[in-house]
Amino acid sequence: MNTEKINIFIENKLSPIMAKISSNRYINAVNAGFGAVSPLILIGSFFIIIFNLPLANENSFLYIKAYHNFVTSFYKYYIQIFNASIGIISLFLSYSIAYSLSGHYKLDSQTNAFLSVYSFILLSAKSLLMTISSSASNILYLKESTTINVIDASYLNAKGVLIAILCSIISVEVYRFIIEKKINIKFPQSVPPAIAKSIEPIIPFIVMSVLCQAVNIITEHYINNSVSNIIFNFMKYFYNFADSLILIILILLLVHMLWFCGSIHGSNVASSIINPIVLINLTINQNALINGENLTRIFAGEFMNSFVYIGGAGATLGLCISMLMSRNEELKSIGKMSIVPALFNINEPILFGTPIIMNGTFFIPFIITPIVNASITYYLFKFEFLSKIIAAVPWTTPSILGSFISTNFCITAPLLIIGLIIIDYLIYQPFFIIHKKKIESKN
Repeated sequence: MNTEKINIFIENKLSPIMAKISSNRYINAVNAGFGAVSPLILIGSFFIIIFNLPLANENSFLYIKAYHNFVTSFYKYYIQIFNASIGIISLFLSYSIAYSLSGHYKLDSQTNAFLSVYSFILLSAKSLLMTISSSASNILYLKESTTINVIDASYLNAKGVLIAILCSIISVEVYRFIIEKKINIKFPQSVPPAIAKSIEPIIPFIVMSVLCQAVNIITEHYINNSVSNIIFNFMKYFYNFADSLILIILILLLVHMLWFCGSIHGSNVASSIINPIVLINLTINQNALINGENLTRIFAGEFMNSFVYIGGAGATLGLCISMLMSRNEELKSIGKMSIVPALFNINEPILFGTPIIMNGTFFIPFIITPIVNASITYYLFKFEFLSKIIAAVPWTTPSILGSFISTNFCITAPLLIIGLIIIDYLIYQPFFIIHKKKIESKN
């Protein structure tokens, strides 16, 4: 294996391209935005699990009457937690992404975040006057036939993720343009600077109001549809591909090429692609579970961290085991140092301690191993040997536990992880032997 040519190609050709991708301000803002809303995704997923344990089916040997009564009695409270977290996640995303992007430009982050939310609501949440029915009056504690103002929340959930991202980016760029061009209201010198400063954001809000309403007028009067619905229907053509093994493999190639090209966190960069997809797919599964329908989406929730990145990027837990079993003291010490973090999907110690990064010997297994994990897992989900993912878990959750929880306590999930660790070990072992011989020849 000519590792020198591989290293030269990576350093001269791939690294500059990957560095540009990793430093893109929009990608970083989307990543930060999703990171900020992750507690809401986790809390919504937690209650999905608590209220959907396989203990309420009267025809199952796992049936527990007390649990069944608990779920029946408190369902309306649990569903409100879901609706207030994952149910309006795009609303929170429109705030957090704009907040992060405006920080990059050193603009007023809070004003920009509110501008983004305002724009998103204008485009995605129609206001309607509705008369309360008898069933709804009990829930809302209002008299029957009362007329109230209602906001349509259909696109405030994961269906509105794309438009939330677009609103965040466009509103911040409009604000930045207005500030840089010094387009503002001129006040007499007698007006205190603090008052003038507080009125400064009015122009961006006016501009975004006009832009959003212009889009609404065009789509509703000339296309006879809402902009949110148009974008969602357009994205439907992408949804089947978004749950395909081909897309997963393409993402894995991007992630691991980024990692391999140096100190670029490939998983963070690619998460701007991954997060919207897995969030939408997770929401589809969760809604299906709530409505008693079949779960359909595979690439959802923490599919990557629970089933693919076993030990971190490159699925390096198998390599850690190889190092622990080695008689070479130098490599054994790296294995000892790396094994505990790897159990929690943290593998910087082995990536940079071996090193794997920019090391042509490990290029093939580092790229291939996660693809093998993803392929095996995908088809086991597809042919229903595993229950589909219905909950998000923290990415640092050990794979055996994370796979078990996220699939609603499917017993075959941790068994699969054990099998994948063995396969990963076998893939890495011959390349580890080559690396070991190189180390020993230098000594």
